Amino acid sequence: MKGTWAALFAARRSAAVCSLLSVGLGLVLCTVPRFGVMGVDSAFVLGLITPLLAAVHMALVHGYAQRQGTALDRLTPLFATAARLTALHVGLPTLLLALNALRTRPCEPALGLLYIALGPGLGTGLATLLAACLCHLAHRQRHGLRLLLASVGPILGLVAFAHNFYDTPAVFAYGHFFGHFPGALYDELVSFPTPWLWLRLGTLTLGAGLVLVLCGQQGPNHSLRLRPSRPGLSGLGIALVAVAVALECNGEKLGFATSASYIQAQLGEVAHSKRCQVYLPREYALSDRQRFLDDCDVRVRQMEQFFGLQQRRHVQVYLFRNAAEKQRLMGAAHTNIAKPWRNEVYVQRDTFPHPILAHEIAHVVVGNAGVGPFRVAGRWFGLWPNPGIVEGMATAADPRPRGDLTPHQWARAAQDAGLAPPLAVLLGTGFFQQQTQLAYTLAGSFLLFMRAEQGRGALLRFYQSSDPEIAFGAPLNILAQRWQGFLARTPMPVAAAALAKQRFSGDPVLSAVCPHQVAGLKEALQRDLASGDLSAAETQCARILAIDQGDDRVAAARVRLLARQGKLDQARAALAALKQTAPAALVAMTQQSLADALVRRSQYDLAEPIYRELLLAPQTQDSLRLLEVKLVALKGSPQERNLLFRLLVGGKQRPTDPLLALYLARELRRYRNDGLPFYLEARQLYHHGHGNSAIALLERSLRLGLPTATLQQEAQRMLGIALVANGDLVAAKALWTALRTQGNAALRWHAEDFLTRIQILTADAAAASH
Repeated sequence: MKGTWAALFAARRSAAVCSLLSVGLGLVLCTVPRFGVMGVDSAFVLGLITPLLAAVHMALVHGYAQRQGTALDRLTPLFATAARLTALHVGLPTLLLALNALRTRPCEPALGLLYIALGPGLGTGLATLLAACLCHLAHRQRHGLRLLLASVGPILGLVAFAHNFYDTPAVFAYGHFFGHFPGALYDELVSFPTPWLWLRLGTLTLGAGLVLVLCGQQGPNHSLRLRPSRPGLSGLGIALVAVAVALECNGEKLGFATSASYIQAQLGEVAHSKRCQVYLPREYALSDRQRFLDDCDVRVRQMEQFFGLQQRRHVQVYLFRNAAEKQRLMGAAHTNIAKPWRNEVYVQRDTFPHPILAHEIAHVVVGNAGVGPFRVAGRWFGLWPNPGIVEGMATAADPRPRGDLTPHQWARAAQDAGLAPPLAVLLGTGFFQQQTQLAYTLAGSFLLFMRAEQGRGALLRFYQSSDPEIAFGAPLNILAQRWQGFLARTPMPVAAAALAKQRFSGDPVLSAVCPHQVAGLKEALQRDLASGDLSAAETQCARILAIDQGDDRVAAARVRLLARQGKLDQARAALAALKQTAPAALVAMTQQSLADALVRRSQYDLAEPIYRELLLAPQTQDSLRLLEVKLVALKGSPQERNLLFRLLVGGKQRPTDPLLALYLARELRRYRNDGLPFYLEARQLYHHGHGNSAIALLERSLRLGLPTATLQQEAQRMLGIALVANGDLVAAKALWTALRTQGNAALRWHAEDFLTRIQILTADAAAASH
């Protein structure tokens, strides 16, 4: 073993460069908050690079030892060198990450160390061991060939990773060298994957098999020979390698691999329409199935009209039962995904119309104008995608307004609130450095403006070239000025900037503090709230705020928890602190919880002035309608007030469950002769997927009249959606035509979307009848 330590660093200058590269990799990771601690993200990046560095280093060391006449042709020094190289290339960046965590904040260091050990640790160990074997077999070959053979394992692992992403629906990946990639970057809730243990069992079995094969080749003087001297030992090694191969072949059943056919079998059904082929759960009701098929057809047609393109192939849609199933089968939980090059969209079951389907189908349709193998905008034929253009294009094409404002109003509100970065940042390298919804909204508004100004052809040229001067005939700074001038002329509600501060609060995806740990705590918080364990929920809030003191939404949740538990003095103190940092709209929504606590104590005279004051505060339309109904309750009889507040505020432990809410709304008919009881009952049915059953109730509520104009308008909107879902297009068209002439800009935008839908469905029905 003499000289093997020196060989690690003396094997030419390039071997030392490998070590310096590992250090540099650790330093680069430390500059990005999400990757700068030991965890699943940093483990994946290390797993991509350190196995290749260590394998190349192994080849250099082997060549140096051979020239120097040291004993790397024997097993003991060979294995020792492989182990030291693994420790060197994994240990150096891991040490830097550990030190950086002391500077910033450690996020579950024990779990993070486990990710690194199972990821780049075992992967790099396997890479150096395989490199040692191949270098031994090629010890008489040229140095360049040995280098190539040593690096072939990690390179093939990266090729397999790319092939898995390109040729299957999966966004997750498991590999013997790089370890584990959990999936979509926006999915922060990542739990330790059990399938990874099966993969690593295969890794250990493969490594043990290689060791036994080498031991079987060991000669009488401990030298290695090409012919096995111990056939039994070599045979056992080959058998272990075969076991590893068998585990790999059963990857789908064990959970560390997937395929389109496997996912289709798990879902169970396939349905066809004019423009879509949908793989969906076998238990899906026929009416729901047809409704989704119609929804898909409409969205494809809308995207064709928006981009001026023809979608020649059926869009393949995978409709999963829930987020957990989607994560298990293809890797994305709460993030919906499209792969334009496969003409595929992956979404989970949701309300009608599906809130994300249009956005994802837009990716597929505009992909017909995309470049390169991925059919997306970006450099080098789309191999380096431009997320600002890719996501901005889909956001611009999505016809649904988000919340109470149109896309242009949200963009103007973000600028008025001082939240908007320069356009060059959004359409350049800084897209992921912005708050997610802010980046999507601004990019979408800009591209929607450019389409209106210069047409669909210019938009497609931009998608193909990623060059604003080629597409629009002007540099980006001039285009940005024209866009901002347009936004300055956009009519705005008074509360728009406050709503923007609430909607666009939060950290960018790459700058979040311990995102996976916080996501896990937030999931635990939701479980505690659902079970009514308010004390445990308060503890979860405290844990989250100890990690991220700037999480205003969690701070607001803590105020509501304190108020629900009757700790009004603590709630008022927490609310006072929240007012110093949180957006005004979030503060107004949170302040309702203090008045709700007074209502639970029957202190109605103290609650009413708080409710009335909040009517003037900036808030969403949903929050405003809730306030209006609470004030209606305060004016009613004791029985009416009791029923309404039980429905709206709930008990001390948890909100009112849906079945009780239905009963309370129906009981309210005994005390009110207007449409409010029918509206509240319909709302429960509507939001739990029974829109058809809500139609008659909504119609009756509108005939009898509702106590406020905002409630009347919301009942009309809900009825319009339910009528379309039920196929009553004539009545729906009349209602949406009326709504297009009233209400705010977002409601008019919403009406245009549904009138377009009705037009497409009517035309399709007429064509089918002929």
